[in-house]
Amino acid sequence: MAQPRGEFEVKGMNHHSRGRVRARSRALGRRGTLIAAVAVASMFVAIIPTGASSFTGAVANSANSFSSGTLQLEGTTPTSVNCYSTGTGAGGTIGTNSNQCVGDLYTTALLSTTAQTATSTLTSKGTLGATGGTVAMTSCGVQQVVDSSPASDTGLAYGGVTYGGAFTSSTQATFTDGAVALNGVAASTYIGTVASAAVPTTAFTLTAWIKTSTATGGVIMGMSNVQNNGTPTSFDRMLFVNSTGHVVFNMDSSTGTKEQVTSTATVTNGAWHFIVATFSPTAGVGTSLYVDGVVATNTAYTTANTYTGYWHLGWNYATGWTGAPTSAAFNGSLYGLSVLSTSISAANVTTLYNETSSANYSSALSGYGESHFWPLNDTGTVPYTGSIPALGAAACPSVQVSIQETRSASSTCIYPTGGAACATWAALSAFTSAPLALPPTTAASTSIVVSMKVTAAPVAGAIYLHVMPTITFTTSLGSWSATLSYYSGSVQL
Repeated sequence: MAQPRGEFEVKGMNHHSRGRVRARSRALGRRGTLIAAVAVASMFVAIIPTGASSFTGAVANSANSFSSGTLQLEGTTPTSVNCYSTGTGAGGTIGTNSNQCVGDLYTTALLSTTAQTATSTLTSKGTLGATGGTVAMTSCGVQQVVDSSPASDTGLAYGGVTYGGAFTSSTQATFTDGAVALNGVAASTYIGTVASAAVPTTAFTLTAWIKTSTATGGVIMGMSNVQNNGTPTSFDRMLFVNSTGHVVFNMDSSTGTKEQVTSTATVTNGAWHFIVATFSPTAGVGTSLYVDGVVATNTAYTTANTYTGYWHLGWNYATGWTGAPTSAAFNGSLYGLSVLSTSISAANVTTLYNETSSANYSSALSGYGESHFWPLNDTGTVPYTGSIPALGAAACPSVQVSIQETRSASSTCIYPTGGAACATWAALSAFTSAPLALPPTTAASTSIVVSMKVTAAPVAGAIYLHVMPTITFTTSLGSWSATLSYYSGSVQL
């Protein structure tokens, strides 16, 4: 009797890499039973016929760990931060063979018309060497902080702004979130918004959570008629910490009188403090400043000047104000800064101070007439790709780049392509992807040299911006691949 013939195909994941097994089998008979076992690295594949010529397959790996057939990519940045496409080091559990990495691929020096270079290393840590790969840029912009209010007035991060800090309310341990830290360098560190607007002149409120231990003080937030950190002609609506550790709120009146309210409490003990300033044109209400719920008030301050300007966070021009901080740049951490279109009550302040979660805090601000809200819980990995006020255009077209790879004694210019060494430059904004001609093997790593420069010296308002080309490295072997994506790298103009 003729023997029926069957064919099966099994596909499975071999520790982050797709493997394929194809076999042909002759069945023993229409009612016979056939079990075929195929070993793929450490996977066990069992194939059992369910009929004369149809089969089912099963894949099992009880170890859930690396096998002898792995394609794993390691990246080491210039700051010696290592990242692995999966697992850590030479081993790890099964998962997607792609990872978002921390670490800076780029030079930390300010970009100029002179080239700055930085070298990263790609290493094949698995048992299989890659035969191909790519370098790609998925986006390019500058680091930002998001305004989650309807105004959506994005803040641009300049200089020493660090993302990913930790905020915990001083009254409710359940209220936690991310925060930003600023290093207090007056010449370079601040957050400046991109949209100009008329200053609030009727009722309004400013809120902020702050943490600092510096004796030099610093501006928490304020407004001026210059977007960058230059010298303005109008500047107020300002909260700052003075050199004695007290909080000050100041505002120019409609007649030009400089009006200030100073807190009785100090805030430089390294703990989180909740700051609220309120203004009302209503007689007998005036201006109040709250620090952790304790209020100082001047009911005579009921008028405000008018101008068009930009909000600044962590800095504002303050020269000329009584008790101005020694350094206008804030040295410490900030969270939950907002501008409200109402003058909230003492009871409202207490409610905000005792909120139990970030969601409740945000919801309460919205209910009080939220004009702006910068949570400052950003990760720094999402670039702002819009126009920079000082440039009138996006930042990336002003940056030129070349990318070169080297493995052992061989070198190739990846972008712009051509030759062993990069002899020309091309716009960073024009780069999308390029193949790796010299991918890392099990025997040799590949060095990637990224060089950048600008076509002209950056102008005020662009200097110290962090340009963020989001770079992805991928190595491949057939249909297998391993990927490292660098979202948080940045280089300053």
